[in-house]
Amino acid sequence: MQFATLEWKNGLPFATDFGDIYFSNENGRQETEHVFVQGNQLETRFPHAQAGFNIIETGFGTGLNFFVVATKWLQLAPANSHLTFISTEKYPISYTDMQLACQHWPEFAELQQFFLPHYAQLKAGQNIWRITPQLTLQLWIADVMDALPKVTATADAWLLDGFAPARNPTMWSEHLFKQMARLSKPEISTFSTFTSAGHVRRGLLAAGFEVQKRPGFGKKREMIYGSFRGQP
Repeated sequence: MQFATLEWKNGLPFATDFGDIYFSNENGRQETEHVFVQGNQLETRFPHAQAGFNIIETGFGTGLNFFVVATKWLQLAPANSHLTFISTEKYPISYTDMQLACQHWPEFAELQQFFLPHYAQLKAGQNIWRITPQLTLQLWIADVMDALPKVTATADAWLLDGFAPARNPTMWSEHLFKQMARLSKPEISTFSTFTSAGHVRRGLLAAGFEVQKRPGFGKKREMIYGSFRGQP
């Protein structure tokens, strides 16, 4: 297991290997809510998720998306329903850096007190942690293309994160989009991502996804989101 190399700049984590930020310098939580929560209409969908809900994320990073989405789930979902949050991360941040990142978001302290003891035991491959009775985190420490073929749960929503396509091209590949199609349900599965790169749009379209644009967060002009219409 190879940990990420990062620097802390003005109190924020920066991935030196990819030359990219882990979350927006403007407001990381608001970016997650704009791109991933609103992009997948989670606040509308969670209250009706009687049969449970599966989310698959590419790029766990500091766990910010997980904390935001899990908090929404615990606030909005039926009490007897369960969220399974599946995420992949090739280069996890160290436990020390994760502690520092968590301190940046004290509003998630209650979740973090359950999460951090598990993260301290992080191992390569699949980690399955029951965070609360209504919430399970499956964290794969592996290349996304090694992890996704082993996943069997179909996604209700995809959070396509990770570093920018120009800086991390091996993740944003045809193989990813094909795995997304395999693990998606027509007319049910949705996706959202901060990027609007042309090859990402084309790859998703070719894999059977409907793709739409909307304004991005902060200085980003556009982002894309959509749903799975079925194998082309």
